[in-house]
Amino acid sequence: MATQQHVLFMTRSASLTGQGKTLASGAEGSADDLFLSRQKLVANNGAAEDNFGNSVAISGDTAVIGSPYEDLGAANDQGAAYVYIRDGSGWQFQAKLTAADGAAGDALGTSVAISAETIIVGAQGDNISVNADQGSAYVFTRSGTSWSQQAKIVANDGEENDNFGQSAAITGDYAIIGARFDGNGANLQQGSAYIYLRNGTTWTRQDKLIASDGASDDFFGGAVAIVGTSVIIGAAGDDIGANTNQGSAYVFTRSGTTWTQQAKLTADDGEQNEYFGTSVDIVSTLSNPIAVVGAWRDRIGQNFGQGSAYVFTRTQNVWSLSQKLTAIDGANNDGFGVSVSILSVTGNIILVGARFAGNRGSGYIFRRVNSAWTEQQKLVAGDAGTGDNFGSCVVISGETAIIGAFGDDVGSNPDQGSAYIFEVGNAVPFDFDGDNKSDISIFRPSNGQWWINRSSNATTFATTFGQTTDKIMPADFTGDGRSDIAFFRPSTGSWFVLRSEDFSFFSFPFGVSTDTPTVGDFDGDGKADAAVFRPSNSTWYISKSSGGTTIQQFGAAGDVPAVADYDGDGRSDIAIFRANGGSGAEWWRQNSSNNLVAAFQFGAPTDKAVPGDFTGDGKADIAFWRPANGSWYVLRSEDLSFFAFPFGGTNDIPVPGDYDGDGKFDAAVFRPSNVTWYVQRSSAGTLIQQFGSSGDQPLPSAFIPVVD
Repeated sequence: MATQQHVLFMTRSASLTGQGKTLASGAEGSADDLFLSRQKLVANNGAAEDNFGNSVAISGDTAVIGSPYEDLGAANDQGAAYVYIRDGSGWQFQAKLTAADGAAGDALGTSVAISAETIIVGAQGDNISVNADQGSAYVFTRSGTSWSQQAKIVANDGEENDNFGQSAAITGDYAIIGARFDGNGANLQQGSAYIYLRNGTTWTRQDKLIASDGASDDFFGGAVAIVGTSVIIGAAGDDIGANTNQGSAYVFTRSGTTWTQQAKLTADDGEQNEYFGTSVDIVSTLSNPIAVVGAWRDRIGQNFGQGSAYVFTRTQNVWSLSQKLTAIDGANNDGFGVSVSILSVTGNIILVGARFAGNRGSGYIFRRVNSAWTEQQKLVAGDAGTGDNFGSCVVISGETAIIGAFGDDVGSNPDQGSAYIFEVGNAVPFDFDGDNKSDISIFRPSNGQWWINRSSNATTFATTFGQTTDKIMPADFTGDGRSDIAFFRPSTGSWFVLRSEDFSFFSFPFGVSTDTPTVGDFDGDGKADAAVFRPSNSTWYISKSSGGTTIQQFGAAGDVPAVADYDGDGRSDIAIFRANGGSGAEWWRQNSSNNLVAAFQFGAPTDKAVPGDFTGDGKADIAFWRPANGSWYVLRSEDLSFFAFPFGGTNDIPVPGDYDGDGKFDAAVFRPSNVTWYVQRSSAGTLIQQFGSSGDQPLPSAFIPVVD
């Protein structure tokens, strides 16, 4: 049924007045998609100290994770690599790769690389004949769903302790393998990198690359990357002038079959012991090639070892520094830059790992707009623990990022290790366990308790946080992909947030007792922003997590907030629900993407506003639940037609959310009379579950406007 009659008007005016009052004002803007935590990968037969997640790589819908210190039978630390493929329900295990001639101490999985149907796995501890730890690399190829070993690559001039295979990269039929401890003449541990070319199923060495000015302990080859006819090689131990271990990176290019050193990259503000070149990556874009180099021990201000990453661009074969990246919240010994990855083709996203940040580790997303790089998002593990080393290795491809945490304790296995998948998408409300599904959950005002039934494993979590008169505001304030327990205290105008990462809390003043609190990601950084609507002057006050405060007049007396992302730009839109409009309930909103102000007539004064993305198009739909008949009414964002259906009873409380994780809001109600939840899941059928006690407030009802 067409419903254009529900649209009162739309305007792109910078300001809109009605009834003598300014209803909206603002500026146009844009936002980018966010990376959300999607899945945690662990080896199904993992054991203590395997260090699964020591290396990660991805190509399309295939990922490979190294587990270099896994014991295979009696062969301690022989190592392995695990292959996962993406299907409609997530990432599934496909194969475990091991060396046909594997032995104890090989450390297969030290490095991994993948290109289409080919995987290279480094084994830096492999003994070649009498040469202990000379190292090797194994090539595996896929036919259908089966993986088999195609070749074993060793350096024909290798020696003991070269650690050949400590790093590896591949593109098509070209591979580069680093040997960071390879000696060159009298220069012990100068390091080298080998280029191999595949012809059919045979891999042949094409060249051996060394730095033109190499010296002992440069560790050239500790990190490598390849794209097209260019490679970049890190030399983290290179002494620059009097600065020992300042580090450098070298770019080589190929013409025909000949590789030539094109440039040596260094930090223009470099100091000793920065280890610039610990990590490297390079991409070829439609404009100019881009390289990023990590300096994980760089001193930033007074923060020793905070770390940094440097972005370089090439113009007409000349490389120049574009920008230095640091973490906004960087601290001593974070190790930011220990790993780096840059999005291929566009080169507009860089992911940087900081393995020691917060003693747990983190990853940082930077986006390029025009020529400037800006930190957009901090990625953390939802179940982070001390010593996880989350961020020790990272990779980004398309809309997927993988971050390794080789020190993660899995169950009773210390340092078994894991890898975390992040994908571009929209945050799921009331998801306290990070599985992309809303959780059945309640707040008990009588004693300030929160009870959460985790959808990921059906376990129940409870904690005490707050008091009877507090207003619950659960949302993801920290950007880890999980909702945080939070509330607004009217008596003090303060917000209190219990971090989902470690259950520490923080608080801050924002608002007054008569304000109406709400939350939303108004700046599109993946973190919820505290906001209040002040009825006395119809003004919004928004404390942006990215910095600064927005103050904007929008609405009129009697309006209540109805915040949601109506235009699908990744940012919450300022919006109100007006129960007593001219001819029924009205909805007023201002799109953050284009400053469009729109008003809709949809509903009656006694209806409950329940906006959300019921159709799965990435945009919130205007919707309400009618207590009188227990029916839901949804105004589709796609074409402004509407649909309605019955679900619930007069005395129920509407609790919409995405309970099955399919990207669509589900109609749901909580029935106080029998403390039972009824959820009409859009993909998984109807769920009926008893959870709670008399007097409890269901958390998914927290932001449903209450009209006085």
